[in-house]
Amino acid sequence: MANKIKDTDYLAISARVRAMETTLLTAERMERLLEARSDEEVSKLLQDCGYPELDAARPEAMDAALSQAREELLTDLGDGAPDPRYIDIFKLKYDYHNAKAILKAAAMGTSPDRMLMDMGRIGAAELKTAVESGELDKLPGALPAAVAEAKSVLDTTRDPQLSDIVLDRWMYRDMAQVAEDTGSQFLRGYVETQIDAANLRALIRTLRMGKNADFLAGVLFESGTVEPAAILAAANHPAGGLNEIYGPTRFAQAAKAGEAALKGGSLTEFEKRCDDAVSDYLAGAQMIPFGEAPLLAYLAARETEYTNIRILLMGRAAGMHLIIATQRPSADVITGLMKANIPSRIAFAVASSLESRIILDNTGAEKLVGKGDMLYAPLGAGKPTRVQGCFITPEEIERVVGFVKTTGEAEYSREVMDKIEQAVKEKEKGGGGKTSAEPAEAQEDGDELLPAAVEVVLETGQASVSMLQRRLKLGYARAARLVDQMEERGIVGPFEGSKPRQLLIDKAKWQELQMSKQPQPEPEIDRSGSIRDVFESRDALE
Repeated sequence: MANKIKDTDYLAISARVRAMETTLLTAERMERLLEARSDEEVSKLLQDCGYPELDAARPEAMDAALSQAREELLTDLGDGAPDPRYIDIFKLKYDYHNAKAILKAAAMGTSPDRMLMDMGRIGAAELKTAVESGELDKLPGALPAAVAEAKSVLDTTRDPQLSDIVLDRWMYRDMAQVAEDTGSQFLRGYVETQIDAANLRALIRTLRMGKNADFLAGVLFESGTVEPAAILAAANHPAGGLNEIYGPTRFAQAAKAGEAALKGGSLTEFEKRCDDAVSDYLAGAQMIPFGEAPLLAYLAARETEYTNIRILLMGRAAGMHLIIATQRPSADVITGLMKANIPSRIAFAVASSLESRIILDNTGAEKLVGKGDMLYAPLGAGKPTRVQGCFITPEEIERVVGFVKTTGEAEYSREVMDKIEQAVKEKEKGGGGKTSAEPAEAQEDGDELLPAAVEVVLETGQASVSMLQRRLKLGYARAARLVDQMEERGIVGPFEGSKPRQLLIDKAKWQELQMSKQPQPEPEIDRSGSIRDVFESRDALE
């Protein structure tokens, strides 16, 4: 830009942001939302935080209201920001989301309209028209090049996951370029932290799936603080490599959690540590009095908040029913937060009045006689009601089932029987020598050892039954069937007497085919927040 924007140019909007931060949903406010007994109470609490009236019973209307509130916030702050590109950082991800939806819909011959989100730098309808007409020059930023490459990959491979990876890579390039153009050190750090988190997630997920370095190289993103080459090197020695490259960074704890996840530990804990690293970076904005940092941190916190609210309200609207049972009613098992979210309770006979209080907030369950004798405390009841439940022993269940089997007459659907008979006839006509005893899944999808057999064949350069018998320790029949399945799928050529079968694909092509069948690690939509309470509220939801 011709005139460099100074931090003091942000004095007015920084003051506004500091005031608006007071309405963010803190951990305490989120707990109040979780404890709310009705949709009306939830709506009132959100209105107190500056949100419009939301109807939790109508998910579509609720989602539209939240989207409108977000759009109005971005427009409002964009008008007051000296440089609107800081707002674009939070808009462009929706451009790439819409591009994914439009390209996939075009490939499948369907309409993408219900998947489009009108919250990007360019309207969803305008983006759709530009992509469908091929007039990509009208698109902002790196979108023209991104859409062109993703469409080429999708047309060539027919693999939507590969085209998604292309668009994700361009999205981070676009974000990095916007950050570079603004000259903001804080924004560059934010983008780099986002990329580092996405790459670390990709590394751990790839290793957990048992994929090789070639696969990992295809899903890593550039412009982070840790180079893709270093990540690939760490993939070969994750035990010490992760700590070596991530130890000096803010992802040190996330890397330790990742190592634990690779050994069978919790993947949820690893994901949380990655989010915490992004949160810690944004929390540094609280120490900056004015400039672009408070604005960016506030917008990131709002993004997280929108996600949290959607999860909470959609869950309530879906009418989810949660039943929790325990044989150990102690305070460390049944916490206060758990009791607040499970208002209806049943207590059977317990050992002490303390245990009764933990379950019901009242005594009495210690006096129950067992065998279905219970105290029922529904939502809104002042005191529990004594109820006798039906107690059925395993022996009684067996007798009832036996009686039904001996006295009842089975009724079979003629339609279902006809379909089974027709399937058997078709199998006998075109079975190609395969027995009906072979599982249908194995006949359609191939033997479960087929991927391992292909790897062996490509490694050794020969597709012989005897070689598969030796390498995979199989019987002749199964090894021969594996070779036949490889021939059916165009992996090896037909039998030619004494000549070895010809290999029709190479290892790179096989890895590409396998990658198209596996879920790809995608960078998550930005859920980071600038305020620690915002992340704590996310944890409460999880």
